[in-house]
Amino acid sequence: MGKKRNDPGKVHGLIRIDKPSGPTSHTVMRQVQRGLSAGRSGHAGTLDPMATGLLVVLLGEGTKLSRWVMGCDKTYLARIALGAETDTLDAQGEVLSEVAVPSDALRPEVIQEALLGFLGEQEQLPPIYSAIKRDGRTLMDRARAGEVPEVSARQVRCDGLELLGVEGHELLVRVACGSGYYVRSFARDLAEALGCLGHLSGLRRERVGSWSLEDARTPDEVDIDQVVPIAECLPEMERVVLDAENVENVRHGRRVSLDLTTDEAMALDASGRAVAMLSKESEGVWRVERGFRPS
Repeated sequence: MGKKRNDPGKVHGLIRIDKPSGPTSHTVMRQVQRGLSAGRSGHAGTLDPMATGLLVVLLGEGTKLSRWVMGCDKTYLARIALGAETDTLDAQGEVLSEVAVPSDALRPEVIQEALLGFLGEQEQLPPIYSAIKRDGRTLMDRARAGEVPEVSARQVRCDGLELLGVEGHELLVRVACGSGYYVRSFARDLAEALGCLGHLSGLRRERVGSWSLEDARTPDEVDIDQVVPIAECLPEMERVVLDAENVENVRHGRRVSLDLTTDEAMALDASGRAVAMLSKESEGVWRVERGFRPS
């Protein structure tokens, strides 16, 4: 007999994948799910088909961690080509305009000065070709259908920008940023700040939260031993071990009384297995945000 429709399977947690250039994040995610015979899967942050690097794939009950993992800070290695603007803001798009690259735009000291203006909290205009939804449809789908969707600026955060090199008309920049930051938009805006046009010609994600690319494997190399258990998936999250009575309470969605100093916590049972994600409702009172079904 096949799996029931809502059966999460027997593989739960996350696995770090080094996504190759070409396939979509969804395609890679499904390949990993099949390779590990997981009941269901998700991923914590899309990489465009052109992009490579760390794709965090969530498996089984681990898919319930999506909100928390997607909210993690990220680090990218970005290659920015000056001199041409594309409709998608990356190398896969159609060239819209081309200009000569001013010599000053390639001087490291000028680039360093420009980078300072992109640090901290700021408004950023997302690409038209993006997965942002409006009225149930993505901007990308609307653009591909010939529409000119209205794009609103969003508040984003950039924590670090490091110029690693200048190669011809390309800049190599390491970008440390918060969730929702578009490196494609940054490439466009940096080029503008340097007095020309530009687009993202290469992107590799190096880090998602505390997870780095160093321990990632290609989709063809996945093994069950590489799956991180749910209880270890959010290493920076507060953890609380519940007694047997509160484990039962949480399993049934009941509120529990706990003395914690944070606003969110992962609840474990006495054996160290994840039971639920909890949120503080009021002083000493915690509610279940997402419960994990025992395998």
